[in-house]
Amino acid sequence: MAKIWSQEEIDYLYENVGKVNLHTIAQNLQRPLNGVHIKMKRLKIGNTKEQLGLFTTGTLAQVLKVDRKTVEHWIDYHDLPFKKKKTCKTRSFYFIDPNQFWIWAFEHQERIDFSKVEVNAIPPEPEWVNTLRYQKREIKGNYYRSWTTKEEKALLELRSQGQTFKSIGKVLDRTPISVEIKHGRLMKSERNR
Repeated sequence: MAKIWSQEEIDYLYENVGKVNLHTIAQNLQRPLNGVHIKMKRLKIGNTKEQLGLFTTGTLAQVLKVDRKTVEHWIDYHDLPFKKKKTCKTRSFYFIDPNQFWIWAFEHQERIDFSKVEVNAIPPEPEWVNTLRYQKREIKGNYYRSWTTKEEKALLELRSQGQTFKSIGKVLDRTPISVEIKHGRLMKSERNR
């Protein structure tokens, strides 16, 4: 016969789903993993992807019409606020709260093409977004700038000196991702010669 769930166990479940791996939760509660899954369904506790009101990096990327790697880049290099949650396996997901996203987006308006974002796709949408949605977007910075031979040589030289992609990016006025990708392409072409 199944053991009845105590209020303490239910509270523990609510507090830890999404933060702690489900195998660990099951071990800590001394319950079978399947029993934990069933109790979660009965309590309507979502696991990771079903967290209400939060966007995964993939979902946010779809709404903004950008690549998922772009959103991950904003998290890594431009301080986009996120929460990390674990699934029942060992995989983790990044979740972005819409309110925190809009605060961040206001400070990083040049990174987003608001004309591609549907109205209220990320509720609650602030009023300032509508103004930007219909303005002509100006691309700022060095986006889509071709690499010169001089920059390629400098990249290889700095990398051979042990410089990181981030520090090379600062010297060349490039993003670390751009530097890393270019370095990989240059090394691949060297190997193919």
